[in-house]
This record gives sequence, C-alpha cells and structure tokens, in this order.
Amino acid sequence: MSVDLPRAELDSMSIVLVGAFNPRIFHPAWLVAHGLVPEGDADTAEINIINNNVSLFTFDWCRIEVLENRFLIGSHTASNVDIVRDLILGMLRTIQYTPIERMGLNRQCHFRLPNEMLWHDFGHRIAPKAVWEPILKNPGMRSINIEGAREDGLPGHTRVVVEPSKRSDHGIYVDINDEFVTDDENDTEWACQILEENWEPHRRTSERIFDHLLRIAVGGVDNEPA
Repeated sequence: MSVDLPRAELDSMSIVLVGAFNPRIFHPAWLVAHGLVPEGDADTAEINIINNNVSLFTFDWCRIEVLENRFLIGSHTASNVDIVRDLILGMLRTIQYTPIERMGLNRQCHFRLPNEMLWHDFGHRIAPKAVWEPILKNPGMRSINIEGAREDGLPGHTRVVVEPSKRSDHGIYVDINDEFVTDDENDTEWACQILEENWEPHRRTSERIFDHLLRIAVGGVDNEPA
C-alpha cells in the first residue's frame, strides 16, 4: 500500500572542509574579483566579521564561515544547493595549494509528522524505551546518532542524527553527514574531485535515508523497502 510521506518543511545543506586556511582573504569583494559571484551580490552581502582568525559573511542565498582550520559554506534554501556547490568548487580552485584533510557533505531536514501519536511511536521504534524504563522515569528520545561505513569504499563514514524538531510540533529533525578523509596532505584538487564525483550520490543517499525514516514514522515499516 502506498503511503504519502511528509515533505520537508526546511531543507538545508552545508559543505565543511578541514585544512589550513587564511580567513582574512575570504571577503565578498575577493569573490567578485575572481569572478565567483556577481558584483551585486557583494554589494548586498552582510559582513559579520573578517580578520586574521575568522571570516563570516552571508549572501541572500548562502552563508560562509572560515576559521584557520575549518571552512563552512551552507544554504537554507534547497533550490540553491547546486549554486553553492559551484561556488565552493570555484573557491577551492582559486586556493588550489591549500591543504585539505577531510570534507563533509551535510544535509539537514525538518519534517512534521501527521499527528503526535505517530511522533511518539517513531521515537519508540528507533530508541525503544523498554531498555530505559527500569532506570529512568518516562524516558524519551532526545537525540540518536548512528554511524556507518561508506558504501562506496572511500575512507570516511556516513553519520545520521535524528532528534525532535525544534521548529514544529510533532516534527523530526534529520542531519546526514557524509565525511570523506585523506591520509595524505592533498591540495584542493582532491576535494574538488570528491565533490564532483560524489555530489549526486550524496543527494541520492540522503533521500534514501529520509525516505526510510519517514516510512518508519508514517507507515510503521521497520526495514528497508525492497
């Protein structure tokens, strides 16, 4: 029997890089100078802070945060994800000799379940309360974090975090992290290759995970559908 699954009320993404960065160079004007964003976007950008230790600014369609050892770019609008990917590819090729140790492709969604009963039942299914009832009064699931090996055999992992949503009543929040790791000191071309080859597989994997969890929540299915 076909089951209508809830649509995401908020669908956001981020790309996180771990390496060695110079935060001060990352500025809206720098992006314009390298032809990576239109000049109009730079004119309307909101600059929170830019110094030797941190660079933080936002456009209407994405947010960029750079520390000395961490780079994050993200968007809260699903329609902009490919634009964000293209921007980070352009930025990485501009700083091509920067060492990158690992990269995370992340997707976060909030879903509202049809009613409170299904919401509670979903929590019972993925975190059975019988284990905790002998030692806790009225136990409830606040966060569950599951990590698995990558299916493509690349170094890294896939991690899924499930929590009650703070944005809607009887809602669930799902955070999917695809991490890629290199043992060698690689420049940005390694990250570009991973991003180009694994962007669509990451999107498909996240959709499959969302679908599976929502079928458990709405349809009471405990295993992967055939």
